[in-house]
Amino acid sequence: LSPVCLGSLRRAASINAEYMGVTGGKDKLSRDQFERAMDRIPDFTNKMFNPTFWPDHNEWPTLRELITAGQRIIVVIDQGTIAQEYEKFTVLKRSHVTAENMWAVTDKNSCDERHGYNSEKINISGKKWSRLFTMNHFGTLGNAVQAPNDNNWDGLFERILFCTKKAGIGSYPNFLAVDFVTVGDVQEIAEVLTDGGFIFYEGNGATQNIVCGIGAGTSRIVKGGEKGCENDEARSVRMFNVPANTRLQVFDSPDGSLSDDFNILRTTRKIEDESIHSFEQDLNTNSFSSIFLRNNGLDGKVSLFKVTANVGQGDTTPLIVFYEGNGARQNIVCTLSHSRGESLNFKNSGDCDNDEARSVKLIEVPADSEIKVYDNPDGSTRDDYTVIKVLSDIPGGYIVHSFERSYSDSYVTVQFHRHNGLDGKVSRAIYSFGAH
Repeated sequence: LSPVCLGSLRRAASINAEYMGVTGGKDKLSRDQFERAMDRIPDFTNKMFNPTFWPDHNEWPTLRELITAGQRIIVVIDQGTIAQEYEKFTVLKRSHVTAENMWAVTDKNSCDERHGYNSEKINISGKKWSRLFTMNHFGTLGNAVQAPNDNNWDGLFERILFCTKKAGIGSYPNFLAVDFVTVGDVQEIAEVLTDGGFIFYEGNGATQNIVCGIGAGTSRIVKGGEKGCENDEARSVRMFNVPANTRLQVFDSPDGSLSDDFNILRTTRKIEDESIHSFEQDLNTNSFSSIFLRNNGLDGKVSLFKVTANVGQGDTTPLIVFYEGNGARQNIVCTLSHSRGESLNFKNSGDCDNDEARSVKLIEVPADSEIKVYDNPDGSTRDDYTVIKVLSDIPGGYIVHSFERSYSDSYVTVQFHRHNGLDGKVSRAIYSFGAH
C-alpha cells in the first residue's frame, strides 16, 4: 500500500477504536455514524469506486481504467443499511455484487456457498455486469505450520478449479482470501490466474503433482530451484489462459545451453486450457507449436524455464541444429544461431564435433537463408558438399534427414554434390539467415 493509503487506514482504525469505546461494539453502526466517520478520511473515500461514474460500460472497468479514474478501491459490506450511495462515496452490498464460498475451510473437495452461486450477472445502477467471485481459503484459526500445504499448487490451485465449477458463474476467482499470503505458492497462483501462465507437472500428460507455475504476462527466466520450480522434475506443461504470441523455452542445461536438450513452445492464439503430454515431441496445431531438440532426453530433467511475453512478428531466433544420426536422431552435434551467420571449421571449433553430423533441424529459419555443409574443412567443392536454400519461412521445425539426397519442396531446396559420401563426415558449415 502507498503511504497515503496506510495513513487513511490508520485514521480509519482510529475512528473504529473511538466507536468501540463509545458503544462497546455492541450496537451496529448507523448510516449517519458511518458517513461521518468516512468523511474524516477523504484521501481514502476519494479513491472509492462509484458505479454511476461508468455510464457507457457494459462490464466492470479494467484495472487500468480504475487506476486512471482514481477509483481503485471497491468497498463492499454485509450490512444492508450501510450499503448505499452517499454524498461523497458509494458502498456496495456484498451479496449483490459477489459470489462467495464459506470461510474456515481449506479442503480442496469442499466449496459450499455463502451467497451468489449460479447467478452470473448483477444489477448495479441499472448495469448488468458480471458477478465478482471472492474465494475464501483459510482455516478457523491461522496455522503457520499448515499454511505451506494449504497454499501450494496441489492444495490451493486444485481448490480454485473445484470452487470455480461449484460457483457456476463462469469465472475464476477475482479475489483470493488466504492466511499467510507470503507462504506457499499464493503469489505465483494469483499471477497465473491474472495473466495466464504455464503449470508444470511431475508426470507426463499433466499428471501427478504440480511442480510449479509461471505467469505469462511478463518475460522472465526461472532457474531450477527458484519460485518453487524444483530442478529435474517437470515432464509436461499445462497452458492456462496463455495469451497469443507467448514463448516458453525449457532446457536440460541450467545455463540454457543449446547443445543439450531443449524445447521451444510458441502460442499463435490465446489458449484457455491445453496440455502438452511431453516435452520430447514436435507439435504444430492451430493454436501453438512445440519443437523438441533432442540430445539424450528432457522429460524429468528440466533445469531452466524461460518465458517471453508479446513475441512480435518476426521476433525469432533462427536455429540450425546438427545431429549425429539421420532424421535428427541421436545426440546434438552443435547448434548455430549467429544472426549474421558464420563460416565454421569443425576441426578447429570447440562447439561442433568434426565428422559427426548426418542431418540438420531448422528452427524458425526465415526465407532466403542458406546453409552449406562440406566434407572438406576448408570448404573445397572438390569433395562432397550440400547446399540448402530456404524458400519460405519455417514457422516451427523442419528436418533435412540426410545431406546425401537432393530434393525440393515448399520450404527448401537441397542440392547434394557427391564425391564419396557426406553423412557423418561434415567438417565445415557456412550459413546466413534471411531477413527476420
